[in-house]
Amino acid sequence: MATRGHKRQKDYRVKNGKIYARITYMDEQGKRKDVMRLADSRAHAKELATQMRQELKDHGQRIIDADKLKFEKLASYYEADKVKPAKYQEGRKIEGLRSVDSVRLHLKALIAHFGQLFIKTITPGDIEKFKAERLDTTAQRSGEKLTIATVNRELELLRAIFNFAKREGWLAHSPFEKLKGIISKADERQRDRVLTDEEEKRLLEACDGPRAHLRGILLCGIDTAMRRGEILKLRWRDVDLESKTIKILAMNSKTAKERIVGMTVRLWIELTRLWEESPKDLDMLVFGIKTNFKRAFKKACEVANIENFRFHDTRHTATTRIVKTNAFHTQEAMKVTGHTQQSTFARYINVGEQTARRVAEALDALQTGVVTVENVECGNENGAPASDLIN
Repeated sequence: MATRGHKRQKDYRVKNGKIYARITYMDEQGKRKDVMRLADSRAHAKELATQMRQELKDHGQRIIDADKLKFEKLASYYEADKVKPAKYQEGRKIEGLRSVDSVRLHLKALIAHFGQLFIKTITPGDIEKFKAERLDTTAQRSGEKLTIATVNRELELLRAIFNFAKREGWLAHSPFEKLKGIISKADERQRDRVLTDEEEKRLLEACDGPRAHLRGILLCGIDTAMRRGEILKLRWRDVDLESKTIKILAMNSKTAKERIVGMTVRLWIELTRLWEESPKDLDMLVFGIKTNFKRAFKKACEVANIENFRFHDTRHTATTRIVKTNAFHTQEAMKVTGHTQQSTFARYINVGEQTARRVAEALDALQTGVVTVENVECGNENGAPASDLIN
């Protein structure tokens, strides 16, 4: 017999003056389970009970169990399954991440904000509020507001976690499905810092004494457009001093694609010197650094009186110079620099007077139907034939 204040019905239960939707089912171990959700009224409770039964039918037991699953716990499941060092087979990444530190840092921020919330209660509005708060947050190290790019990376991770929850059966829908445009790459500030010739000279001169190891690293960045991770993972077996080329393995590249870059004379001289001073072990790292060189680089910039320059800007500098040589078609240059998105590479291309004039000439030729040899064969400043402008 039901006791006073504890009335049982088919689809709801009244307990301590509150109404709860209620369903019972047998779990995978054959145990009877009783699930309740707080409702506004008896009619609402019946609707919730119908909804829970449908969820159970469509998605299984986990989606019902997720009523009590907090974000912090979900994040731990995601971290255990996804956030682990990369594993490679035949030079290709088969699972894991190339860099887990940044992901764990973003995960920490998400847990601090959403950790104690039940995942089913997190709404699109909660995510918009998180974005606004993070954009107004001051970073401890820099003392500046977090960039849009940083907040976008956090939102991308949050979206991945909700997609993981959906795949594993804890959610029927992700709140991101109702958030269009919340992650906007177009709003990210794109750096365009390029090292001048005079700055480069001062910076290389600052690579002496305890900072001597930086010279080869900087030359790799400035003369080949290699990324920092690609440079630090470079081993002597990947360096061919005879052919003056460097092989960047797919497993060491951000894009997971192998590529070959050539050495300038000064880079070849520097690497030859380092090889002669090394134990001649092909498996050794060329520069002997496994983590980073932030302090030495920062000090070198201070000594050289160079401001607002990050190591990744050496890649921007190199790519800009490659484009200015007019020696390559865009696709050729992209293969050298390792860019996979033409939209990203296009940031390095500036339209000069010569290019603008040739565009006008190509349009004239199109309108008149007269295509001259000069129109067709003459290359533009970015290495593409004028005919490409017509087609």
